[in-house]
Parts: sequence; C-alpha cells; structure tokens
Amino acid sequence: MSINRPCLKIAQLLIFMILHGCFFPVMWSTPGYMVSIESQKVNKKDAAVIEGVLSEHDFNAAAKRVTDERCVWYKKDIAAGKQIDHPYVKVGVCYDDGPGKDIVKDFRILVMNAWEGRNAQLKQEIDSIADILITELKKLVRAENIAVRRKTTGPPF
Repeated sequence: MSINRPCLKIAQLLIFMILHGCFFPVMWSTPGYMVSIESQKVNKKDAAVIEGVLSEHDFNAAAKRVTDERCVWYKKDIAAGKQIDHPYVKVGVCYDDGPGKDIVKDFRILVMNAWEGRNAQLKQEIDSIADILITELKKLVRAENIAVRRKTTGPPF
C-alpha cells in the first residue's frame, strides 16, 4: 500500500512547517536577545576576573567547563512576575584554553535569553550586565580590542 505523491508532499510540507515553528507564532512574538562581546587579546587571569564579576552580580555557574567544551555557563533568575515564562539571563564565558598559554584564543562573552530576551525587563537586565562586563573588559584590554554586537535571536529548537 503506497501513499500517492501529493499526500506525501503535503505531509512533508506540514512536518517541515511544524519543525520550523510556522504553526506556533506565539514562539516568535517575543524572540530572544543577545549581546556578544568578543576580544582576541585576553589573558587567562583576565578571563578569571570576568568570571569573578559575574559571581559578584549573583550569577551562578550553571555548567562547569568540561575538557572538550569551550564555555562556562552562568545563570541568574530575574524576578519578572508571571508574564514571563523564562525569567532568567544566561552568560557564557567562552574561549580556547590551551595548556601553558597565557593568552586565550577567541575570547567571547554571550549574555542572552534565547526565549524572551526582547521583554523589556529581561532586555534591560541583559544590557545592564553586558555594560558592566564591557567596562571590566576595557580595564583589562584596550577598548579597540573589543567588539560588541547586540542582536535579536530566535527561540532555540
């Protein structure tokens, strides 16, 4: 017993649309928001300073660095009320850590909420912690060695 060709094509199209969120517009109504802070000339001690700043601002390590992973993830819950389903800000401190090297490669800080980051309260919190981290990083490396990108993101799938 075989399915005729038009039904198969329609089924494939429906599955594709479901997987890509086309039938769930509420998922796209409050997309995420992220601030990416990048630098190429960061010392290992400087990366530890950034991680210390995060702990001073009540960010808890959500995932420790594993030998084959580049990022340590921190998370802070925000008292945002009942209107937000995902009231947190995540920060990833990412870099390639080679043994015996003082300068880390491809240092990047990601401050984000991928689900509802465009919500005013979450966006303000993301921008606030990103500004603090940028100021601290400018003390450690020169301002021209820092690249900052602020962008809207889609929800993670």
